[in-house]
Amino acid sequence: QEEPEIEIINLQRFSDGEGNSVELSFNPETESVTVSGAGYVGLVFNQITSASGARYENTENDLLLWNKDDEVTIYKEDEVVFVGTVETMEDIQTPNISDNNPSEINSADPALYASSWVWSHTDLSSGERIASPNNDEFILSFDGNGFVSSQTDCNGLGGIYTVDGEVLSMGQFVSTLMYCEGSMEGVYGEQLVQVNSYTIEGNTLRLNLARDYGVMTFISQGE
Repeated sequence: QEEPEIEIINLQRFSDGEGNSVELSFNPETESVTVSGAGYVGLVFNQITSASGARYENTENDLLLWNKDDEVTIYKEDEVVFVGTVETMEDIQTPNISDNNPSEINSADPALYASSWVWSHTDLSSGERIASPNNDEFILSFDGNGFVSSQTDCNGLGGIYTVDGEVLSMGQFVSTLMYCEGSMEGVYGEQLVQVNSYTIEGNTLRLNLARDYGVMTFISQGE
């Protein structure tokens, strides 16, 4: 059976407080940001070296975008054309989960969504262990209706999940997009979208990664 294609979409909306906003969609594979709003539609900026924050440029239109913490600034020929601050996760449109099959979701072990789960570490098949830098910052939650969300050491993200017995897949993630130096969020997110099954033993949730790449281990929150 062919595995479904799953991708992570990092989306962030910024508002200037006067009714104007821009949306940034970050592509980690190409290290670029696509900007829509403030007069731009699907404009691609490529990441460049920056001593502080994250900087992107669109040389064709002589534009520069700078993102640090919860603020984004867009320059054209060194003149500021937009300054905005991040909107909250509640303001971002979440994925449509209406196509999920309730019977498939309800076939999950009730313990999966009876608790939130704190990422402890990931053991790779190579023998390497990737440990969560702060065990209380990466928290994964399943709502029992097909929506999955997670807190990380930098941003919040949400997506959909399907489950059939112990077979589990997650995808269509949207995420806030603040820049956080030294964050483990990228590694964590890349692993989440590779999950293809799970097991629960007591207070421990293990998410198995596709192609036997490794196993993510979570502990029930509060344990």
